[in-house]
Amino acid sequence: ARIYRSWAETQPILEKGKLITRTDVPQWWKEVTLSNVGYVPGNLNATPVVSAYVNKWQAIRAYQGLANDEYYLFQDLWFEPASLGFYTPLQGIGNLFGALRSQGFFVGGRNLSFTYSQTAPPSPCGSAPPNAATLVNGMPDPFDPNGGTHVNPYTPFALCYMEDFVQNRLLPTQAVHFFYDNPYFPDVSYDPAHGNPMGHGGSWLYDRIVDIMEQVRVDARATEPRFVTTHESSFEGYIRGADSAGAGYAFNPPGFVNPANVADEIRIPLQSAIVHDYGILLGANELANWLDMAGVYTDFEDINFVLAHGFIEGRQLNTIEPFFLAGYANHELLAPGSPLAAIPGVAQVLVDHTVYLKKLVEVKRTAYGRKYLTYGEFLRPLDIPGLPLVTKVFNPLFVGFGVTYPITSPVVLTSVWRANDGSGDVGIVATNHTNAPVTFTVALDAADYGLDPAVPHMVTRLEPSATTPLTTFTGSLSLPITVDPKSVFVVEID
Repeated sequence: ARIYRSWAETQPILEKGKLITRTDVPQWWKEVTLSNVGYVPGNLNATPVVSAYVNKWQAIRAYQGLANDEYYLFQDLWFEPASLGFYTPLQGIGNLFGALRSQGFFVGGRNLSFTYSQTAPPSPCGSAPPNAATLVNGMPDPFDPNGGTHVNPYTPFALCYMEDFVQNRLLPTQAVHFFYDNPYFPDVSYDPAHGNPMGHGGSWLYDRIVDIMEQVRVDARATEPRFVTTHESSFEGYIRGADSAGAGYAFNPPGFVNPANVADEIRIPLQSAIVHDYGILLGANELANWLDMAGVYTDFEDINFVLAHGFIEGRQLNTIEPFFLAGYANHELLAPGSPLAAIPGVAQVLVDHTVYLKKLVEVKRTAYGRKYLTYGEFLRPLDIPGLPLVTKVFNPLFVGFGVTYPITSPVVLTSVWRANDGSGDVGIVATNHTNAPVTFTVALDAADYGLDPAVPHMVTRLEPSATTPLTTFTGSLSLPITVDPKSVFVVEID
């Protein structure tokens, strides 16, 4: 990963510079601690319905410790069901988005299969000619429900269609976020004839996609200064062409994650080590959706491992409230009347998960959480011999019922970060995703982490409400620590 990074830092993919200094990514989006998924209520033109919806989200935000923070809601199903692909907003959705926004909730919609514009009705841009899209070899797109291909990004139609959508459909609803679901262009990624054989260092196709995404973003901000964009994939091209990227499909099986498909996190390992401090990586609403993805988890406790994995990589935290329309937030699932009240064992696990999430949120929103997990440079993970291992068995819906694959992981996940604020400080973050305390020894050599081995270094424990000096060392550190169940332990080395 370090070899790859040293190459990438000389290429167009990282030309915008470090996230901490980038001015094209709005500050509010850099520091959003947690995003959530909302489901649109029934009658958007009824003021009591909209008010009840907003009040419920205010209660969820307060529970999560974010009552005074800007908050992002990813709004699914915000468009007329028959308009998939061209997205006609639901009648009254602007009322809902405006009411949320007035309370500090910023909203946007997922635009699934947006570039399949052959499904769209006539627009000011006209209609895409049949089979106008060209993957490099004309390969059909298996994700296109109409069996067609993507729109050629070099045609005038491609830019016009996207700008028309954002300006005339999305922004009038007071949405501030545009979630690009496509294009993927998988054959470009791994054909050595089209640029760097390991990824998207720059090619005629991706450079044009980046141009379009950037132009849409700039034009939209003339109307809405807070407007941001995301792309579902994490191709390096999107690090420079969007405000955030990557759905975090880190746990899909090899049958789905392969060079013909779309999940970069496994095809390019240690993605955070390569590009974390150059952009924002998402943690995936899909992975946090324990209702829709229930078939993936053999044990509901495994969702804590998924959450820990995204947190420790410094990804933007995501969650979802699948029983929201029934009147119950995740932390309320043990309450009488809850849809899960009849299965308290499952409800308890999910309520405990919300408590764990709160602890991660609490760390992410601190100054030191942002210093390392938002803006820091991902360094070599710690080698901790003797840590107990756990095996998580997943039932991936992408492959088929009954197909499983294991992931073996330490009970404590760790990451090490170098600050990008000029201090040269190093942070160590550890999280225990299990229900038992874990004791181990942190051992490292100062020189391996860019620290002067000839001078003393102070080691301090950082907590949201306190700092505790632990020890000093010169050259090599050996520090026993205990991480409590479902908790976080952070130390800083100056």
